[in-house]
Amino acid sequence: MSMRRSLLLVAAFAASGTACQALALPTPQPTPPPTHTMSAVVQVPVGADKAHVDTAEAVFARRLKTLGITNFTVAVGPTMQFSLVVPDSVDSRAVEAVLHAPGVLAWVPWPNELSDAMPGDRVPPGATPLFDLTTQIAFAGPSTVDGSGQPAIEIRLAPQASKALAAYTSKHVGDTLPVVLDGVVLTAPTIQSPITNGHLLLGGPQDDADTTPLAALAAILDSGPLPAGWGR
Repeated sequence: MSMRRSLLLVAAFAASGTACQALALPTPQPTPPPTHTMSAVVQVPVGADKAHVDTAEAVFARRLKTLGITNFTVAVGPTMQFSLVVPDSVDSRAVEAVLHAPGVLAWVPWPNELSDAMPGDRVPPGATPLFDLTTQIAFAGPSTVDGSGQPAIEIRLAPQASKALAAYTSKHVGDTLPVVLDGVVLTAPTIQSPITNGHLLLGGPQDDADTTPLAALAAILDSGPLPAGWGR
């Protein structure tokens, strides 16, 4: 082989990048977070057809993904049996909440003849929601802290709900307006001033074992409610 041909072959070999690839060091891969397995069972409502089951399964998948759980399987029969790989950083209460909460959120003006609403109270008969907030959320996600330094969820309302809330709060400064999830009061803030921008922080203490974790609330609100009849 001539010297000229040898030089051309070397040049072509170098241009192909093969030599560089052979010498390249492997890129360090991030260490996956520690996980554990968890199982859960969700009752399928009597008479639920395939469309309802598929819709519920899609809602569950969105909620779990928001929590950071993407590795799971579901076996469907009279119940939905979940087998999940859960990051250790995810509260097991949050997993239970997203799999069992119907996810219907509303603002409910409290009847004047009753004592002030407290977290954990059930909505009394005859109390009428201002509107169904579940279908009027444009965004819900974990925030930093609220005005009292507690963890909080940021909620941005859709235009229709934002206008309704602005109109109501403009006329009821000083009143309480409980936020209710699935018929139970989450928090009952006092209206300090009209809320006109549709942006809210929903928060409160997280040290109560019966409190729905904020991460679960964010996942539930951002993913939408389950079909009617699903959930506890």
